Amino acid sequence: MANKLSLKLNTSQFIVKEFLPSTDMEQINSSQKIAALLKKHGVPAVLAIRSEQKANKHYCLTFPYIEGHILQNEQVRPEHVQHIALLLQKIHQAQLNVDFAPSLETYSITMQDWQNWANALALSNPELSQFLKAQFDWLKSINAECIQACSMAPKDSVISHRDLSLSNVIWQNEQALIIDWDWAGKISQAQDVLATALNWSLKSDASIDLYLFKSFMQAYELPLIETEWQLGFYRVLANWLNWVALNIKYYLAPKASAEFKLKLQNQIQYSLKAALYLYQRKTKLHLTAALK
Repeated sequence: MANKLSLKLNTSQFIVKEFLPSTDMEQINSSQKIAALLKKHGVPAVLAIRSEQKANKHYCLTFPYIEGHILQNEQVRPEHVQHIALLLQKIHQAQLNVDFAPSLETYSITMQDWQNWANALALSNPELSQFLKAQFDWLKSINAECIQACSMAPKDSVISHRDLSLSNVIWQNEQALIIDWDWAGKISQAQDVLATALNWSLKSDASIDLYLFKSFMQAYELPLIETEWQLGFYRVLANWLNWVALNIKYYLAPKASAEFKLKLQNQIQYSLKAALYLYQRKTKLHLTAALK
């Protein structure tokens, strides 16, 4: 997790991103190197202009302040998703091959873990605990598939941003600038395409706009190989569930503020609703992506 602070020095403005001491800074440094390499391939990556460690052991990256805006779910149009699809295609076509790229993400959450978290949440937030318990049936049905998919080495591994979501793209004069490369590393190409297409077609009610999803898939032109689709699909679900688990852990942290907890609760509930919606419409999404 990181905090952002806007600074103005003389006539220039900067954004300072401060990381907690527990952050894996090797990952952060590697991600900046990846972003710099991809920028040489024409990818509009926003790079840090300075890095330093403060007296409190917090690590900071300083970025140039960029005028522009970030789209909200209901503002996304077909031309936006097509633009992002072509940028993702350019990232993959760079075919970076560097030994410092972070490895593929794994998934090892068990149903006992979900049960333990629900029990822990019951002490401070019975409502959220009950919400989590209500997801157990479908979580149980996909957990094994997620573990298996993440345990298999993909044949289509690429180096990418790995989190090309709405919040990580600044639009400036109809052009996209990609920020927050913190998670950059290796990923299955099918997973990256599916995850990005879904992120850009999700609506505020956690449903999916199939027209936007289809627009993305058609613009990227990913050949749909059944095996890679299946593995990519469950890797996407696993990644979302890892994100939910991380937010639960932050929620349970002793020093989490009430405001931060409310934000985390909203993220947990939204992400689980979206994951369930995705799981229930797996076949329809596949057919939609296959349509030309």
